[in-house]
Amino acid sequence: ICWDPHSPERVVGSCEDGTVLCYDPRAPEQPLWSIQAHGGSARANASSCACSSVAFAPFVRGLFATSGTDGKVKLWDAEAAGAGPQQPVCIGERALGVGELFAMQWNADPATPFTVAAAGSKSTVAIWETDEKLEVAQRFSGRVKPEAQAAVAAETQRQQSMIQGGGAKPGKAALRKATGYR
Repeated sequence: ICWDPHSPERVVGSCEDGTVLCYDPRAPEQPLWSIQAHGGSARANASSCACSSVAFAPFVRGLFATSGTDGKVKLWDAEAAGAGPQQPVCIGERALGVGELFAMQWNADPATPFTVAAAGSKSTVAIWETDEKLEVAQRFSGRVKPEAQAAVAAETQRQQSMIQGGGAKPGKAALRKATGYR
């Protein structure tokens, strides 16, 4: 369960049947919306697929992710239809290759506002820089909090200075490969 840090009137919870429910605690009788985030597909055992985690990106308004026992992280736009209670739109997904997913969290560093990590049944963690997906980068670039925009700009400048000064460090892809992170 988590609160939307950008819209405090929304609290969402993930369920064992793969659904995610959103409520306004001021009127909890009916959910604002409900989505079948995981399972519910043509998969033979889809009905046994739980949505194990849901989390809002702390620095990107409207972006949230779900993880499931299907091994996937899915990205959603909670503000796809504008203001008000509307159905979120799934804008991407990725099988992380670490087994069934049991935990997922966005990075708390404002310099990497689109990075999410998940842990799976194969006793490992995978990291996904979701803005490598063009639709994510395009859809949410205008919704990044100013402090994250400044942190990203500072980190980019730092990396460029290191490269120009000959003190370049390995890039994120090389670090992920070296550490086994995805």
